[in-house]
Amino acid sequence: MRMFDGQIRVENNLFLWHFEAKIQKSASEHRYIDEGKFSNINQLAKAVGLDSSFVAANLRLRWLAPKVVHELIQGGIGNVSLKQLRHGVPVLWREQEEMWRVG
Repeated sequence: MRMFDGQIRVENNLFLWHFEAKIQKSASEHRYIDEGKFSNINQLAKAVGLDSSFVAANLRLRWLAPKVVHELIQGGIGNVSLKQLRHGVPVLWREQEEMWRVG
């Protein structure tokens, strides 16, 4: 795996697999809250045995714009890290698309 400045090349198949798995896990964890199985992130985190801040960061992946997710999977966005995706992404899809020049 090629790394520099804490970023992982998106074209790396291992990263793509990991990214897709995180997106799917985020969706299923979000569904638990939506369906009322857990009333908040703290309860969910305790149930899955993880720190609540880690679970909250992973849930943020669910907010990625569909065009951004598609481009990440297709390798159309240069270098990006899971850390950046968890913490450094605007909430609005339009702003995400502008950030990575996706359209």
